[in-house]
Amino acid sequence: MKMYLAYPISPVLALSYYAAALTVPRELTQASSYLTGKWEEWYIANDLNQDGVLSLDDLETFEEFYTKIDFLEDEQRNHTIATIDRLWRNALLGGRSEVSKDEFVEMLKTSYESNKTNFVETMRELDREFLEVIDLNGDNSLSKEEYMMDLMAAKHMDTFKDEEFFNSHKLVNGLIPIEEAVDVWLRFQTEDDMTKTDILENALKSGL
Repeated sequence: MKMYLAYPISPVLALSYYAAALTVPRELTQASSYLTGKWEEWYIANDLNQDGVLSLDDLETFEEFYTKIDFLEDEQRNHTIATIDRLWRNALLGGRSEVSKDEFVEMLKTSYESNKTNFVETMRELDREFLEVIDLNGDNSLSKEEYMMDLMAAKHMDTFKDEEFFNSHKLVNGLIPIEEAVDVWLRFQTEDDMTKTDILENALKSGL
């Protein structure tokens, strides 16, 4: 059990803290058009049925692929589908049944600008949890086969471009370490500096 100790603060001292807070300028974090543009690309990439709206229909399309995978145990299949379902509903749909592109961008923009640090850490944990789910053999890395299955589930069928994207990661013994995959996704979702290399952004622009 955590214990919290309360210390009395005099009215004079409290007012001095308040006055100091007013005189210290606050640095506002704003999402640039470059960053919101990447969020729009993310939205479009997940509109799997290409009807212009991100919805539960797209989730069903993605899940359908994983229901057909020959898992060794039904328990693993159920866990995979349940995790995909939860992450998709929370991270992409914000708890709704469907969301427009403008609503999606505004949802991320509000979260990013209210607390960038929390936004980045939240995205990092969501990315890691999802990537761990598609790591089907649980070796903390992604094989080309595992990554290709994820891309196929998302309707990316250009084998040449898919392999090119896979190989653009920092591979270790021919595999993508989970943390490397997380870093690639995180840079795409949160990096505001146009001069830094963005593997995923380049891949999407090339038609991944």
